[in-house]
Amino acid sequence: DAHEHLKDEAEATRLLDAMNKFGIKRTCLMGSTSYTLTLNPMYGFEGFKENNENLLAIKKKWPDRFCAFVTMNPVDDGNLALLQDYVKRGADGLKLYIGHGGSTGKGPFHSMRIDDPRMDPVFAWAEQTQLPIVLHVNLDKFWDEMLNVLEKHPYLRVNMPHMGLQKNNAAKLRRLGFLLERYPNAYTDMSWGYYLYQQDGFETFAINKSIIKPFIEQHRDKMMYAADMVLEPTKDVPYIENTLRSYMQILEKPKWRFNIVPKKIMIGLGLDDDTLHHIYEVAPANWLLLDDKGNLPDRTKGWPIAGVPVPPRPPIPTLTPDRIPTLHWHHATMLPSGTT
Repeated sequence: DAHEHLKDEAEATRLLDAMNKFGIKRTCLMGSTSYTLTLNPMYGFEGFKENNENLLAIKKKWPDRFCAFVTMNPVDDGNLALLQDYVKRGADGLKLYIGHGGSTGKGPFHSMRIDDPRMDPVFAWAEQTQLPIVLHVNLDKFWDEMLNVLEKHPYLRVNMPHMGLQKNNAAKLRRLGFLLERYPNAYTDMSWGYYLYQQDGFETFAINKSIIKPFIEQHRDKMMYAADMVLEPTKDVPYIENTLRSYMQILEKPKWRFNIVPKKIMIGLGLDDDTLHHIYEVAPANWLLLDDKGNLPDRTKGWPIAGVPVPPRPPIPTLTPDRIPTLHWHHATMLPSGTT
């Protein structure tokens, strides 16, 4: 499970029980603000350092079951040193909220451009050390900024979750596919977050199955399972189990019943076993740089890591305007990889 949030060890314990029930070996935990965990408008981008420490403690207690993605406030000074210290203490990656189209109670998550020069030292170090980043980017709003970052740091190991909010039509999927194909370490996950967004995401998958299913099959090496439940005390065991199950059912079943609207038969993707194997295992293992035994890299002693091959950096063609897909493309089917 490539994308989850939780408050503390109490939620981790409940999540572990559900992981065991559904055969989930490892979950990536994202550093969260107080607002993210509560949706209380009295909060802004705060409380994240406390949550970072909780995630590091959870990772230390269950190192084979969780990985910790710390977060930072992009406008703060000293973020690179802060991140480097977290990694020395066991962090496995970085979660960033710039690019998020929403707001906290006190202000936008997108507090600066993704390609702001203040972020460049962080991106450069993450690219150099192949530290995975989950960058919550709304590609509708911030396409140019994300493209600028990836062109400057083309080997950045990044997950653009929620399919970059590009699931709604063929033109948007083609833009997402362009990023996944052009940049060797760019990935995405199929989580939707808040339960209303989850329902909307599943219904969009059903409506657009004819284009979404072949897109996922074509890019299965870059697509990852995730649920993004944001666990805190009000999220009980049935909620956790139903949510994890539903994200499996939408991928695995041609038809299924969704716990949020149980009277309605949902249309699923019915993906084949090989595609599911890539989504559940191959893509996240490659993104996290797991070894052949499924172990995470030990980054506490720096980079490169003995026994962990440095990922290759294949040549990337020069980017010219004619290569960049636009949203004015309305063809009903996806083009094969490499087609213009």
